[in-house]
Amino acid sequence: MKTIYKYQLKITDTQYLEITGFNGFLKVAEQNGNLYLWCIVNKEVNSIYTVEINILGTGNPIIHNTKIHQDSHFDSVLTSNGLVWHVFIN
Repeated sequence: MKTIYKYQLKITDTQYLEITGFNGFLKVAEQNGNLYLWCIVNKEVNSIYTVEINILGTGNPIIHNTKIHQDSHFDSVLTSNGLVWHVFIN
């Protein structure tokens, strides 16, 4: 059965997330002061999908990570403290 799950993200340059039964990405947003990624998962499928997530704030240089490019941009989030985080999925 497919279900929507959320995964808390760290606000850091690069992180890896393992998603069991991954079926698709939906949205990144702030909730209660934290950044979350919502995905569709199928818990009847036991395969684990590992995804690399890169998060950059507006004004930060992209030079340090060559995997960050326009095609890998997934979402941008304006947080309640006024910062904007740009999320790239590889």
